[in-house]
Amino acid sequence: MIPVSEVFKGWRRKAGFIVLLLAVILIGGWFRSKVAEDSVRLSMPGGVDLYVTSFADKFHMTINRRQHVWNEQFHWYSEPIGERPAYFAQKGQDWIRPPIPYWQIVIPLTILSAYMILWPGKRKSAKPIQNSPPTSDLQS
Repeated sequence: MIPVSEVFKGWRRKAGFIVLLLAVILIGGWFRSKVAEDSVRLSMPGGVDLYVTSFADKFHMTINRRQHVWNEQFHWYSEPIGERPAYFAQKGQDWIRPPIPYWQIVIPLTILSAYMILWPGKRKSAKPIQNSPPTSDLQS
């Protein structure tokens, strides 16, 4: 058992808790993606918009040639699933990559955080003291 005073000692344990926090946040997004579609739009220079959409247990990343002039660089919106067709399926968009299932991100992050938190790191150990042999042994 790890003493409470040792929990946050060392960079590896601290990073492990940060990775675990990220995994927990993504699990929340995973469950939310079953009932709602969340999208983030980032307006990039050159008339291009980057969309990151979460729904149906997956992340979807798309890039779209801008057809409108947006007032803000960043926009987030959320709608219940079934209210309208999925945004990424509309014409004029190109896939950056295929959809990424949440489990492909959450499970490796959880394993990594468990390793970083629980696996003992290199322990600093005291060098053994070499006992000199008794002088009587040397003379015989």
